Amino acid sequence: MKRFIRNVSVAGTDIEWLDMHHAVGYNQLKQLNLTNCTKMTPQSLNFTFDALPPHNGDSYQTNVFLEGTDYYTANTDLLDYDDSNYYRPDHEGDGTAPMAKVELTDLTTGGGTYTLQRQGEWSDGEGDMPEWEYYSHYLPFLDITDGKVIPGRPVRVTNIVPDEGMEFAGIEVNGVFIADNEFQISAPGTVKVIFRGQPTDDVIKLTVPAGAEQQYFLGADEDGTKIEVDWGDGVPVEYTIGRSTYVGTETGTLGTTVTITGPVTRAIFDSYPYMATDNMITDIDITGNQHLRHLSLYMNEIMSVDVSNQPDLTFLDVSYTGIETLNIANNPKLKKLVCYGNELEALDLSTAPLLTYLDAKNNFLTEIDLSANLLIDTLHVQNNNISVLDVSALSKLEALS
Repeated sequence: MKRFIRNVSVAGTDIEWLDMHHAVGYNQLKQLNLTNCTKMTPQSLNFTFDALPPHNGDSYQTNVFLEGTDYYTANTDLLDYDDSNYYRPDHEGDGTAPMAKVELTDLTTGGGTYTLQRQGEWSDGEGDMPEWEYYSHYLPFLDITDGKVIPGRPVRVTNIVPDEGMEFAGIEVNGVFIADNEFQISAPGTVKVIFRGQPTDDVIKLTVPAGAEQQYFLGADEDGTKIEVDWGDGVPVEYTIGRSTYVGTETGTLGTTVTITGPVTRAIFDSYPYMATDNMITDIDITGNQHLRHLSLYMNEIMSVDVSNQPDLTFLDVSYTGIETLNIANNPKLKKLVCYGNELEALDLSTAPLLTYLDAKNNFLTEIDLSANLLIDTLHVQNNNISVLDVSALSKLEALS
């Protein structure tokens, strides 16, 4: 069914592209407002322009609004259908944004089957949009067989069949989770299809003293997520959590093992002895939950921590935990590492290229190699045994102590 839409505004939204090639009928679109759509790239703007129905007649005033977008290298000439039918944008792009196909690397490791498809190719094979008609053609999605996509144009995950006991949760594009099956990239990038097990497959176990008061902040990717916590007596208690929700017991644990079951991706177990709740956690087992992105264990004397099965971890706080070693070799997405006040004598950061924040003060480090961490903007390494610190390659460094 064609729609008589005259004015479209998505101003100030997180929209990345807009496909109106099959939605607007009879050349009735008069105005498009993309103001402050900061997630649109020059390439996705090109797709949006290409997918618009041609303006019916001359434009005597501005009717495509691009202020606040990255329009500078977009091809605004695509808004001209011919000399007599064209839109008038508030800004002109110079059309230099690269539009050659780019590599899309699939990082999915299992959990189900699926097909990656790209939109944008037509009979010429070069991605040109077919001529707009009153009864528009639908630009097809085609299977990706060469590992490449057209920048700015939609890519989707389809034909999704999760393995038994698994479910499709969304996708990660360049390390950012999206609860959807469509996306676009404008430069070489990565995609990971996320399959999640049933809640009973995701388990975190904590060792605590019996009767100890507990206070956690737990989060999931979606609001309204159901989890269960066994406070030590074998009887699970159900909780509903959002992105960061208080979960605790003021009456104390009923045993020495607390078991958290459910798709938790954010876990804050911080303790504040003599000031607030002291969880007194002495051990943590996260081998049953491989989806953590944020883990904080501040001031719990766990003495050691194993995060080797957390490939999605972006934030880790293990300050004042008594650890002597820390292995982050399997945490390539780590962006913020807080590990001060421990017994660390060495810290290998070579596998954390995305690291932007490091606080490793008050340890026993004798040297630290930052050659693989060029994105660091905040670095705290005072009160160690470091005699020489080379930060000459850290062009983004703003804070150093």
